[in-house]
Amino acid sequence: MQKGDPRAVENPISAIFDLAEEVNDQAPKIRKLIGYSRLFIAIWLFANFLILIILGGPSRLVMLPLMVLLFVTTVALRWSHGPYSRVLLVGVIVFVSVAVGLAYGENFLLGAFLAALFVLGIVILNLMKDVRAFLSYYVLRHRAIRSVREEDPVVYIPQGEDAVQRLLKHLSDRHPELRGQARQGYVQSPAVLRGKSGLLYSLDAYVLGKPSTLWRPLGLGETGYAIFIKSFTEAPTVKDLEALRKAVEDVSQAEKVPPSRVIALWTRKEEESLSDEAYDFLTTQIVTFRHGGQEFNCSLELVTESPDGTYDFIPFVTETLYV
Repeated sequence: MQKGDPRAVENPISAIFDLAEEVNDQAPKIRKLIGYSRLFIAIWLFANFLILIILGGPSRLVMLPLMVLLFVTTVALRWSHGPYSRVLLVGVIVFVSVAVGLAYGENFLLGAFLAALFVLGIVILNLMKDVRAFLSYYVLRHRAIRSVREEDPVVYIPQGEDAVQRLLKHLSDRHPELRGQARQGYVQSPAVLRGKSGLLYSLDAYVLGKPSTLWRPLGLGETGYAIFIKSFTEAPTVKDLEALRKAVEDVSQAEKVPPSRVIALWTRKEEESLSDEAYDFLTTQIVTFRHGGQEFNCSLELVTESPDGTYDFIPFVTETLYV
């Protein structure tokens, strides 16, 4: 932290960016702290579980299913959203904790106290998972905003055979890892892809960044990434964008790779313009992918080739990789 009076502000706008930089600089330390804390709590939960079973004495056969039920109901509480279901789960947790205490007989308070600590540990683990997810979001968001600040406001269209090849060249110039994917044959242009539903979808380009070996079967390791490009000779409508979103979601579930860029490429003529409905769709709707207990959200992006030889982006997505 910078020394000085934290209440003193000279330029609010620059102060906000400076504060964001300070938080971002502390992110690696916070991430380590969260990791160590989660490991400590996980070890404590396992030890607590064993203590409750071992000290249960003659009630060990009853204690084991009670502890499993306590664990399941506490974890289910995280994913419960309705007020009635939450009240029901809390009631079950309290009932099971009391039952654990009763199983200890004369040591009722000890059993109930250890059960309460077990529940508290699971709740803290869930909260720390939320904190880690927010920190990852913050770091990525900060990097994107900083990139926009540093980006050249005018992006010229490179040379190429057609609009798709020109856009692929632009992306590879900005993100060199895409050149390696092209050399390895992971760039298809055009591409016909099959979704999880069995339907076939025609796209103008598809770039696949291969995930790690364990990602597809178990949801562990590097996620990989995918870039989808669909070109339009006229201004895309809401119906066109919705069809593109559904196609990407279906293909992503089949490939088990999260989409990192979903681009509608439009070669605009002088008199053409985008409708307000399509603009609202682009700025509010997202592509969602779920796998391995994780959820990935990716914006739909309209890249327009303007008649003056420059690109226009709605919205401006700075990162090729999502994570």
